[in-house]
Amino acid sequence: IDDYDFRGSILRAEFEDASKDLFERVGQPIKDAIAAANVSSDDIHRVEVVGGGWRIPKIQDIILAETGKAQLQKTMNADEAFCFGAALYAASLSTAFRLRKFGVHDMTSFPVSIDIDSLGGGGVEEAKEDDTDAKEGEGEGEEKEDAAAAEASSSGKKNIKLFKVGHKIPAKRLLTFKRDEDLTFTVKYDDDVPSSVPRVIAKYNITGVKQAIDKYPNGSKPKINVSFRLTRSGLVDVDKAEAAIEEMVEVEHCENVKIEDEAEEGAELREKKEGEEGEEKKEGEEEKKE
Repeated sequence: IDDYDFRGSILRAEFEDASKDLFERVGQPIKDAIAAANVSSDDIHRVEVVGGGWRIPKIQDIILAETGKAQLQKTMNADEAFCFGAALYAASLSTAFRLRKFGVHDMTSFPVSIDIDSLGGGGVEEAKEDDTDAKEGEGEGEEKEDAAAAEASSSGKKNIKLFKVGHKIPAKRLLTFKRDEDLTFTVKYDDDVPSSVPRVIAKYNITGVKQAIDKYPNGSKPKINVSFRLTRSGLVDVDKAEAAIEEMVEVEHCENVKIEDEAEEGAELREKKEGEEGEEKKEGEEEKKE
């Protein structure tokens, strides 16, 4: 402190008592990870620890208690493991390095949904769309399990699930809203999130729908296609929004018939017939003279 080295001592019991509320939060992520993997502690063969926090004896005791193991594996450099992994992953995304291809799949920790603030009497449906990032490659695509689940709340809002817990990222999802007015919705997390993380992610206003209707007065009810994107960083945003309007237009089709050719063919036939009759008449007159 102030360019002076600080050194102090504290009893382990005092330290653990002062950090009791923090230690209580260690066990739950381990339980959640085991439950999400659909395994039990008997299916875990060994536990490798990384990071600096595991050096606290109380942390080690909690990990051993939650995993049911007698000891922890400490074969990796706990501090450098994250750095090496991040550097290798960054190199795999760069075009300046050539690496042997390896797969890394990240997933969401919290479910994401949207609340539609203005219903407008329109429906909503999920469009099936394969949209894979050609450069980033693996893991990005349209969610294809269920149709959009829409639930009406007591406040009149409609809730639509976007991405569930454990959804691979990056990913995209396209929703189609049938409505004739502007669209307003809020993107938020469904479950409880840490106190430092706001539950509401963003609020979006999709405008210009009425102007599009006025431009095409004979068109059908607009379909607003909104594409949601879940980035590699775990961020959710609106990739694009567009309105599709179908307009029926009657077109008169006139077909030109060439009657000149038929008239010419008829004239040739008459001439041919008259020529044949003239020859027959001439032959008859010659026979009479003889």
